[in-house]
Amino acid sequence: MKQFADAIACLTRNELDMDEVSDHYAAALEHLAEKKRKKAKDVVEPGGEPEHEEEGGAEVIDLVKVLKQRVGGTRPAPAAKRASTKAVPTAGRKR
Repeated sequence: MKQFADAIACLTRNELDMDEVSDHYAAALEHLAEKKRKKAKDVVEPGGEPEHEEEGGAEVIDLVKVLKQRVGGTRPAPAAKRASTKAVPTAGRKR
């Protein structure tokens, strides 16, 4: 156990190197976006208000209502039973 504690103590530092935790990809992406913004090329500015959805969108379903109908409501009639066919054993047959 002492060996583990000594190994951890050797690797412990009191200061954090900010280069180890910086996001180089995000910085490069921000630089590219700024470059495009200066050239006014392929730039989309965010709007203040979200666009309103057009009329006739998707139908909204009340899931709680549907679940209550299915659990407490009438259940569909069970399917008709299939005619059972007796399986012929093949273990004793020779070909």
